[in-house]
Amino acid sequence: MRLARLEVPGAVVIGENVWLKCDFDLEGDELYSVKWYKNNVEFYRYQPRDRLHGQMYELLGVYVELSKSNASHVFLKRSDLNTEGTYGCEVSSEAPHFKTVKAEDELRVYVLPKEPPVIEGADSMYEVGDRVNVTCSSGPSKPAATLSWFINGEPANATFVRKYSSIRHYSGLQTSQVGLEFIVGEKDFDQGKLKLRCVATISQVYSSGSEELIIGDRGQASGSHHAVPYLVPGQDGPKIEGTSPRYEIGDLVDVNCTSAPARSAALLKWYINDKEVCTYPASIFYS
Repeated sequence: MRLARLEVPGAVVIGENVWLKCDFDLEGDELYSVKWYKNNVEFYRYQPRDRLHGQMYELLGVYVELSKSNASHVFLKRSDLNTEGTYGCEVSSEAPHFKTVKAEDELRVYVLPKEPPVIEGADSMYEVGDRVNVTCSSGPSKPAATLSWFINGEPANATFVRKYSSIRHYSGLQTSQVGLEFIVGEKDFDQGKLKLRCVATISQVYSSGSEELIIGDRGQASGSHHAVPYLVPGQDGPKIEGTSPRYEIGDLVDVNCTSAPARSAALLKWYINDKEVCTYPASIFYS
């Protein structure tokens, strides 16, 4: 008997439902039970010999819908901050072998900002030699959003960026802030205008831009924020193939990521524990 694949979404947005999947191969044995755990506490059990087959046990943050759950799937009808944790699937066979296999994975619950980031502190007009000193703030979120500055559509020079500690709220959410400070040069004006934009991202789940602040002779600002809708893994997003249900230290991880069909090629990035993979020891190949 072996556990072929465990599917636990790496992240969901608060309030969304969750599908948990446990594929196994009995290899000739008879199934005794499938048990699901959150942080090592059982919340669902499937036993084919029982009259009801599926049983659920109340656990904070775990909202099982029995009618949509079975031996291979568990459906959580909603999620909140208490849903976050380590989820494990344990499969056991009947006599005479009494084999047991188990795998587990992490699920994170994200809270996205309700509004795009906001730029504050800008003057209506700047001249060459003036100092720009502005601040970008994102709404409360979990985890804290990463904020990036763009000047005339290009990433701002790192020496211009002022990083501040995130503000922690009693609810567990965090507000991010980042400053931008530089002396205006002639090259900073594009056809007489200086364009500032701030973009907030949360891992690979969410991205949203502030309104593009256009400063120049007329000192006008555009009226739209060009927000980019977030994409949750599993909803027409990229698919990862080739994973194993469990890895040990020293094992080789060899997986592929494929984007959904689109008119233009998608830019794919790998993240390990929410950190972008861009250097050795990881090897990335594109096709």
